[in-house]
Amino acid sequence: MVTLKDVAKRAGVSVATVSYCISGKKSIKLETQLKIREAISELNYIPNYSARSLKNNVSDEIGVILPNLDDSTNSEILKGIIAQAELAHFSVNIACSYNNPRNEQEIITKFISKNYAGIILMPCQSQNSDFFKRTLDQYQISHVFIMRLPKNISANFLGFDNYNTVFHLTKLLIQKGYSDIALVIGPSDFFSEGECVNGYSEAHDRYGLDYRPENILYTDMSKEGAFKETMLYLSTYLPQAILTSSQTIMDGVLEACEIHGIIPGKNICLITLSEERWNVSCYRPDVIQTSATAYTLGEDSFRILMEDTISPQLYDRKFRLYKDNILDMELSLPAPPITLVPIAAHPKCALRIASVDLPTIRAIQAVSCKFSLDSGVLLIFDFFTLQELFSLIEKDTRSERPLYDLYLTDVSWMSYFSFKNVFLDI
Repeated sequence: MVTLKDVAKRAGVSVATVSYCISGKKSIKLETQLKIREAISELNYIPNYSARSLKNNVSDEIGVILPNLDDSTNSEILKGIIAQAELAHFSVNIACSYNNPRNEQEIITKFISKNYAGIILMPCQSQNSDFFKRTLDQYQISHVFIMRLPKNISANFLGFDNYNTVFHLTKLLIQKGYSDIALVIGPSDFFSEGECVNGYSEAHDRYGLDYRPENILYTDMSKEGAFKETMLYLSTYLPQAILTSSQTIMDGVLEACEIHGIIPGKNICLITLSEERWNVSCYRPDVIQTSATAYTLGEDSFRILMEDTISPQLYDRKFRLYKDNILDMELSLPAPPITLVPIAAHPKCALRIASVDLPTIRAIQAVSCKFSLDSGVLLIFDFFTLQELFSLIEKDTRSERPLYDLYLTDVSWMSYFSFKNVFLDI
């Protein structure tokens, strides 16, 4: 294990000077500080924080806040954090916000009250900079943001270089002859997701290819959210390729493709940003996956947190983006698939449905494509306000040729329409 004496020897100074420099108790010349900082970095020195925590009444525990552990990238990041924390004899307390700002605020407040040495977090409220300034900055607790950086905040941040990764993948697809590429991501105000959009649009601009704004789908980053958005999208349009910003989003896309009868690798090319893995069995043969160094990002986030904990005055704020390994790899893309003709182009017949715009009806619309594929009967949904639908039903009942075949109404209207003799007596 590297000691304070090893750092002093490498920097060419006394042990006391290193100690003063780390603790900030005495003023050290900038030139000497730089030598010590370089020595600490080269030797990967991690001080005995347990002793320091007892002396300064600071816990030898850190808090880690992630949106969830379902995403494999989040899990790999966490593994890297835990590995380094164990080496430094630190305990890791893990909490999930599930992308709920209120949950996240409560967790952060709780962690601060426990006087943890620091917090590593992937925030879910990028616009709420005031909250982070009122808590993390005001209470001067060391912290590192990963993947998502709140607006207008100067803080330690580690993420992936999604701009160059998505630019590279989009470029390769365009050069291969793809002219219709979709991008499925999380909220654009997250740094990682916004960089995906920037890389995607820049590649199209650079290589002179226009894209439909509708080809960028925004989700809540859950499998269910991705499934819903992709189901609605594929019910009217089929691109040649889909890029996603995470494996979780890709899982939702795959479910939607299966219901639509779209075969990955044959009818569509699927590519997702993912993390490096040692076991080939984790890879799906019908999906191209990238190889980001999530474990390394986790390790470094703990090291940077410790540097900030040792002496905030000594270490500058870190802003670090990690390159995806796929940028240095040979990538063999399949030829652009022959576009399928949507069911809407050749239905045997169609049913027109008038409905109030409700989430439950939207869900029915999303999965109706399976019915259309099996039966050849196209379901056409039109949505109205309550008052509009009320007037439409009354009008259609007096018409010899109603505009709609089915009406989806609120049950509370049942007695009124019965009184008006609207229903067919069966």
